[in-house]
Amino acid sequence: MTAYFNYYETTVERRAFTQLEGHHSTDVCIIGGGLTGVSSALGLAEAGIASTLLEARCIGGCASGMNGGQVIRGFAPRIQEIEAAYGMDLSIQLFKLADRGLTRVFDNVERFGIACDMRRGGLTAAIRPAHFPALMRDAEHLAALYDYPCLRPVAPAQLADYVDSPRYHGGLYDPRGGQLNPLAYVLGLAHAASRLGAQLHEYSPALHLQQRDGRWLIKTRKGSLSAERVIFASNAFTADIERALAPAILKVGTYQLATRPLSAQEAAAVGTAAVFDTHPFNHYFRKTPDQRLLFGCSIGTRQGPRPGDLRHIRRELGKLFPSLAGVEIDYVWGGWMDITANHLPDIRETRDGRIVLQGFNGHGLNTTAMAADLAVAKLQGQAQAFAPFAAIRHRALPGLPWSRLPLTWAGHIQYYLNAHLAGDRMDFA
Repeated sequence: MTAYFNYYETTVERRAFTQLEGHHSTDVCIIGGGLTGVSSALGLAEAGIASTLLEARCIGGCASGMNGGQVIRGFAPRIQEIEAAYGMDLSIQLFKLADRGLTRVFDNVERFGIACDMRRGGLTAAIRPAHFPALMRDAEHLAALYDYPCLRPVAPAQLADYVDSPRYHGGLYDPRGGQLNPLAYVLGLAHAASRLGAQLHEYSPALHLQQRDGRWLIKTRKGSLSAERVIFASNAFTADIERALAPAILKVGTYQLATRPLSAQEAAAVGTAAVFDTHPFNHYFRKTPDQRLLFGCSIGTRQGPRPGDLRHIRRELGKLFPSLAGVEIDYVWGGWMDITANHLPDIRETRDGRIVLQGFNGHGLNTTAMAADLAVAKLQGQAQAFAPFAAIRHRALPGLPWSRLPLTWAGHIQYYLNAHLAGDRMDFA
């Protein structure tokens, strides 16, 4: 029987962080205990800046601890889309920042000894025959203009060395990418930050913020906090705290499943690489250390998946791996993801001095690490730390993030139709 429960929770032992009680003072208040907030707390602790993190639920309790666990280069849009919108110079600058974030993830694992089943390497698989030469052109483009020469084309005849699916027509292997258990990773970051002096509190939602005499007063259920600066690292939940800080955020449910442990023959088809493909809605999957297939591709209007979402994911899984079409599903789960209309992060300082880090669009592992490093640099006095993102204009959307879901569906339907109208082309917008 399928459990509607986050599989990753079965792989970790949680150590509870206390609720905030009474009144406290700190240099920086961080709101949100996902990857963005915990990475910020760790970076500030390394810089010798006192911080207190407030998490409304438990650390890593939403998308940060529920995602596909793939560490992928760049941002959500194709690099050509960023070039066309913002020019080559800014595109190169943004790509290098994202690459620093990718490096930061793996450095964190090694430096702090985080046990999260990290493995290097990831594959982009071509869902249509003509997508393979397009991927090769992408590799040449990134090598020539972005100093990213490591991408290796995988011809269709060699693809079975990575993944054995009749639907794929070659791929692009990135040895700098990788995979990990995201919940184990975010908890490892939290414990490392705590050891270095950061204060982390669970079940301590920020209920009210007020600026007074140059400092911020943040009230929680059982306590309050005075801070000189505030980082909003609450991503999909920012508008729940203050609507005006998230005018461009769409709040989207994203879902995946975990099969029962596979036999050796079944597991051989899945391979060992973390895979995402060029389908308009991106199938993504990988094999866990206990030989399960983790597979995702679905979005929806709720944080948790419905039975219909499970049926959809199962159908897509069966298309890629016909031999697994009827495999037992042990777990299915979901979390809220924060999406922007242009699919680029929203990283900025507000007029009243608060720092907002959000809109990671499904590329959260590398971009949250990048954003946290930029926030730390900003708080250390690097005035231009956010300059590359100042040129990115985010379209304000009507309503609240959860009520903007019809816009999300409309956008995805348009994207899907464009993909089919474009045939084998990958250059549709």
